[in-house]
Amino acid sequence: MSMPISLDYGLIADITDRVEKVGGDMTANREGLEQLARQLLQDFVGAGATGYEDIVRELNTRLTNYENNLSRLNGAIVAAKDYTHATDVAQGNRFRH
Repeated sequence: MSMPISLDYGLIADITDRVEKVGGDMTANREGLEQLARQLLQDFVGAGATGYEDIVRELNTRLTNYENNLSRLNGAIVAAKDYTHATDVAQGNRFRH
């Protein structure tokens, strides 16, 4: 005898919300890092500023990649939640016919 399908939608929603919050916090952290980089760039002058600009460009590239990956992760988590519900409904409907 097989076990019944049982999904805790409240738990799934809770986990999705928590992951989205972590994503939001990570984005806020990224914005804080960008602000810090801008402030530091204003404090540097001369050759130090030129070298620092290269580092800031690299940092911005990495932060942009980070944000893009974070956005894709968030989209995948929301899609997984939606697919879980759709699969459950589809499987439940199989028993009605």
